Amino acid sequence: MTTRKSGRIEKALTKKGFSKEQSHHTYFIFFHNGKKTGLYTYLSHGKKEISKTLRSKMADQLHLSPSDFDEVIDCTKSKEDLTRQYEERGLLEP
Repeated sequence: MTTRKSGRIEKALTKKGFSKEQSHHTYFIFFHNGKKTGLYTYLSHGKKEISKTLRSKMADQLHLSPSDFDEVIDCTKSKEDLTRQYEERGLLEP
């Protein structure tokens, strides 16, 4: 799939533990055990379709492979799976 709807990405990220914060962009910040982490990405306002290239950049910001990021968007990777993956990589404390 070459493009994805920004609304779909937004919904998927908020279901996986990301909090949405509005600024000059829409930021999605990952929270773990009620605390803000350094894991975040953002979408520009007005972007309706997100290209494969931009999704790859978002995946990189979130320390995920593009295929892992697509699993998050497609809801085949659960919040628990994502948290465990971050813990195993040392990006979160267990």
